[in-house]
Amino acid sequence: MEDKRRSYLIWSIAAAVLFLLCAFMGDLFHVSDLKSVMGYLSDCFVIPGVVFAGAGAISWAGTFGVYDMLSYGFSMVWNQLVHPKKQFPNYMDYKAAKNEKREWNREMLVVGVICLGFSFISLILYFLL
Repeated sequence: MEDKRRSYLIWSIAAAVLFLLCAFMGDLFHVSDLKSVMGYLSDCFVIPGVVFAGAGAISWAGTFGVYDMLSYGFSMVWNQLVHPKKQFPNYMDYKAAKNEKREWNREMLVVGVICLGFSFISLILYFLL
C-alpha cells in the first residue's frame, strides 16, 4: 500500500510540474479576467492529462500482449548489437516470461484522468462565464 501512495505522489508531482510549465509558458499568472483564467486552466490541465492518461492507457493495452512482438524485435536487435555471440530465447519463451510479470501503471492513468477531469470542469466554467 505504501508503494501505491508513493507512486501516486510521484505521478501527481510530475503532473503538477507539467501543469506549471504550461502555466508559465501560457502566461497564466498575468491574466486578470476570470474567463481567460478558466481557459488557461483548462489548457494547462489538458497537457498532463493527455500525456499521463495516454501513457497509462498504452501501459494497460500492453498487459494484453499487444506490443510483445514489437518489444521482442527491438530487444533482439539490441541484444545482437550488445552480445553478438549469445544465444537468446525464441519468441514463445520470451512471451511466456513476459506473461509471468505483466503489470501496468494504473496510478499514471488515474492521475491523467483526474487532470482531464479538472480540464473539463475548467472548460465548463469558461463557457459559463
